[in-house]
Amino acid sequence: MAEGAGLGSALLWAALGMLAGAVLGLRVPLPDRANLDLDPLNRWQRPHVELDLRPRSGPIAITVEYRILVPDTDAFLDVMTERRRMRRRDGARRWALARDLEQPERWSESYQIPTWTEYLRYNERDTREDASIGDRLRALQVGHRRIARRRRRGRCVARASRRRAGDERPGRGRRRRGRGSPAGQDARRRRRRRRRGAGGEA
Repeated sequence: MAEGAGLGSALLWAALGMLAGAVLGLRVPLPDRANLDLDPLNRWQRPHVELDLRPRSGPIAITVEYRILVPDTDAFLDVMTERRRMRRRDGARRWALARDLEQPERWSESYQIPTWTEYLRYNERDTREDASIGDRLRALQVGHRRIARRRRRGRCVARASRRRAGDERPGRGRRRRGRGSPAGQDARRRRRRRRRGAGGEA
């Protein structure tokens, strides 16, 4: 722009842009975060699992199920908008919210955490302000029932199939006879003896 209209015009437009941004900031201020309670919640307990999980096991897929009355749908979606922001802020991936086609009261929230270690750290990031979102969801839950939560370990089916196919190949797992191995040296000695025996008979 400086080349086309001159340096003076470019500086003028830049100044007008800064002024417009300042006016917009006064009319549409950022949300007030001063009153938020961001202290650690320290209420989460490590779950008992039956699988042998290692620190890098994953991804960890989490599903949370809700039952919400149809008249409370709008209020539920408002709370879930905040829940989605909280999940993604703390490191959740592939967040999604789905509604049951046959039972509209049933909702399913799903997301993934890359590894088991990151999942443990993820839950330790909960703040007291985050707990208020959970309290609002429980208030909307039909009959104030306990919200069902399921944890699963994701697996790559194609990779596991290739690994099993490799294990079933003929000769898979046999030790290859190298030139310097004892088995390879014995085989060479036997071949030399057979050649000598064939030469003597001739």
